[in-house]
Amino acid sequence: HEWLIRIGYFLASLVVLILIIKLINWAYKKLNLHLSKFEKKFLKKKKNILRYFIPKTTANIFVFISNVSRFTIILFLLLTYLPFMFSFFPWTEDIVHLFYGYISKPVKFVIYGFIDFLPNLIFITVIIFITRYVIRVQRDIVEDIEAEKFIIQGFPKDWVGTTQKIISLLIWAFALVLIYPHLPGSASPAF
Repeated sequence: HEWLIRIGYFLASLVVLILIIKLINWAYKKLNLHLSKFEKKFLKKKKNILRYFIPKTTANIFVFISNVSRFTIILFLLLTYLPFMFSFFPWTEDIVHLFYGYISKPVKFVIYGFIDFLPNLIFITVIIFITRYVIRVQRDIVEDIEAEKFIIQGFPKDWVGTTQKIISLLIWAFALVLIYPHLPGSASPAF
């Protein structure tokens, strides 16, 4: 009699899982329809700067991102719900606890690793923004030299483009030297 109750719980949880997956698929089908329409309107706007960041060869990039998130949600649901379903049977309880341990260890590792990396990420972001700003200022100076609004005595106008590229390369190299110690794994022997 106890086995029938456990099997009943298992089948009820299986039906709930199937209904949840069908609900997720239905909701994403509606979302993808709206995203497809939105993307067509989005790409037609001429003043929209974000359209330059969408690859021109891809069709429906928003729908693709939506499908990836749907797949991720369903995978997460299966990884967390299937062990719950099998926990109704006594011979699988140890396997379920072991499985949850296998899931929780990498998740904790990633979350704590990301939290530990946040100060370095902020430092890297600040260095990149400063570097891009310096290069933009340098580019403005080069444009003024080429337009003869800014004149440097003894410096030919023809050398400006090449000099600007060399200096930009040196600035990025210096930024990479500053960033390198803050990259994850930079202290390992592989680097």
